[in-house]
Amino acid sequence: MAALKMQGGKSPRQKVWEAIRGCSTLGFTQAELVAATKVNDQTVKGFIRLLHGAGFLGVDARLQALSATPKCQYRYQLVKDVGLEAPRFSQAGELITTIGLNQALWGTLRRMFKTQASDHHQLAAFASTQASPVLPTSAKNYLRMLNQAGYLDCVEERVRGKLARPAKYRLKHERDKGPRSPILQNAKQVFDPNMNKVVWVEQVEVADE
Repeated sequence: MAALKMQGGKSPRQKVWEAIRGCSTLGFTQAELVAATKVNDQTVKGFIRLLHGAGFLGVDARLQALSATPKCQYRYQLVKDVGLEAPRFSQAGELITTIGLNQALWGTLRRMFKTQASDHHQLAAFASTQASPVLPTSAKNYLRMLNQAGYLDCVEERVRGKLARPAKYRLKHERDKGPRSPILQNAKQVFDPNMNKVVWVEQVEVADE
């Protein structure tokens, strides 16, 4: 069976991880991954080192004996498959086990708020975990970003005054292109990694001279 692959823009490590998951029971070497993914040798070497150190990869002497691989090239085998998304590591080389803020909010929208509407308080509550709480202000900014980029339907407008209540939004089915959260970039634009393209850019009004 062919291994599943993530759609849209992929990081070099994501490409390597997908190649690892698609390898046969005879495992793989660093050189074979470089050839299969076209990712540079140092990136592949560094990612293999991190995966091996974190227990995702093993080195089996029996596999080495069954192959024609030179002894100087270790033959690795995937021993801990955690799914489609490549394991993430910090700059210090530590495994990141928490879900990013935007990813938690996006996953909650996809799971719960396609058929029913949510305000930012509800979204924050459902996206929060004990280890990673989400502030309502963070959820509010995220909804504002997605709404500006055309990802949401505003089901209920914001009401001010004594009967104040926040706006409620629902994720548009046609804008859900995959599991990876759209990204608000510094240039005030939204990049959707599921489609590998910028989907919205803030328009700056120029005053008439």
